[in-house]
Amino acid sequence: MSQNGSKTSIPITHDKQNVLAIGVLITCVAGLAISLWVYSNPSLLPAASSKAGESLLKHYLRVSHQLWLLALIATASSLLVKIASAETKQEDHF
Repeated sequence: MSQNGSKTSIPITHDKQNVLAIGVLITCVAGLAISLWVYSNPSLLPAASSKAGESLLKHYLRVSHQLWLLALIATASSLLVKIASAETKQEDHF
């Protein structure tokens, strides 16, 4: 319940949204810091035309695509669960 005693209150999900937003912000800042470090120190990485460079590129692409697909699947699953629970609430309400 809210402070004035009414039953309309802000859902608890705002805490989850804040945690998610902070996590995304930290991840973005860390990613930018790493990319700036790599950009300023290219000599630490193998040349892209070498075998080691091609292997590193393939590994990077594989990992980044897997993370993207994982995020996409998690988002779609979350939306499907919310749709199913909303339909259940509507059926119970009638």
